[in-house]
Amino acid sequence: MKFIIAIAMLLTAYSPAAAHFSEDMRSRTILVAVQDDKTVAYVQIPAPLVFADLIVRWQRTGEPLTSSLLVMEQTGATQYYRLSSAAVADSREELARRVERSLTWRYAGGDLSPRVTAMRLIDRTQHSDFSSPSDAEEQLALAGADGDPLFGEALVEARIVLSEEPLSGTIDVRSGFPAIGLDPVMTLENIIIDARQTSPVAYVRAGQLEDGVAINGSRLYAFRTFLWQGVRHIAEGPDHVLLVVAIALAVGVTWGLFWMVSAFTVGHSITLIASFFGLTPQWFWFIPAVETAIAVSVLYAAIAALAGKAGSPWVFGLIGLLHGLGFSFVLTDMLGPSSPHLMLSLVAFNIGIELGQITVLAIVLATVALLSELAPKSVQVARLSVLLFIAAVSGWWIALRAANLV
Repeated sequence: MKFIIAIAMLLTAYSPAAAHFSEDMRSRTILVAVQDDKTVAYVQIPAPLVFADLIVRWQRTGEPLTSSLLVMEQTGATQYYRLSSAAVADSREELARRVERSLTWRYAGGDLSPRVTAMRLIDRTQHSDFSSPSDAEEQLALAGADGDPLFGEALVEARIVLSEEPLSGTIDVRSGFPAIGLDPVMTLENIIIDARQTSPVAYVRAGQLEDGVAINGSRLYAFRTFLWQGVRHIAEGPDHVLLVVAIALAVGVTWGLFWMVSAFTVGHSITLIASFFGLTPQWFWFIPAVETAIAVSVLYAAIAALAGKAGSPWVFGLIGLLHGLGFSFVLTDMLGPSSPHLMLSLVAFNIGIELGQITVLAIVLATVALLSELAPKSVQVARLSVLLFIAAVSGWWIALRAANLV
């Protein structure tokens, strides 16, 4: 009974991860370039970050968001806001000042004075990535939102002059407003592109930039950021973690573990790259179908281990193909196929995944070895309990994810 209660509690704790690869991920793009001997930044910012000071005040005091640019609407007991396109057109200076205040810029120990010179308001459905100044300029020239976009679904694009001179050294950028308390399933990724040199460099930094980020054109720094993203997405992807745990408990420290993990690695590397470049179906049901299949693969691994069958490297190679699709959904949210130094980013992200995977294997195998030394009689009970837990959780995920298919 205690075991069943524990499983139920863990299922409740894990339920937010039931659709890990379709989490509400938002992105902010910051591209720095030198144009006409001036240093400029092109930004694409989720609208709530431009009004973060008002949101933080609301979260602390309950005071409504007060701005001439926002319109509050109510449906039943639910209140929500829209950004008024007409108000933005009439008071562009107000929105421009907010964009300028939303980020602070420093160079050589001194503050820069950002100045918005072009701007448009768009709906999230109009979102399109840019990876060069010309791309950003083309987007700024397009029409803005048609109607009044929902506040949480709106984006602001802008060209900002940082300096009347070309700045070649490190530029530090950080949030100019306090950090918003985000919903647990929402994440924010910052795509930073340094296009001041002939060969641009892209970085990725998670969070709201409260601690800032250095824009310095370093490829090594870019490699490290994507390496960490790979490790982080293993740690935050419980379905992948539980699959690796099931494999380790099924095989142990044997050559079979090497071959199965190698097959799995090859599989997810293939589809990670293929899907990222758009070589997989784009149908609306595809992502929910892949997520459901990933949950099925975790259940299969747990049942195979419980039955005392390790499984075939070929099977886990196919499972790797599924998980690679899942990783590609994450990476595509951060970068587009036209991003600078794409292969560096892909390689670093994939290596990060492998490092995270190896870390999980090492922890599981070390724990089993330690239990075998300290309490050998408990090893089988612990192994059985963990595999039953994995089977229960993955079954729960299958039910939740399959519901998105109908």
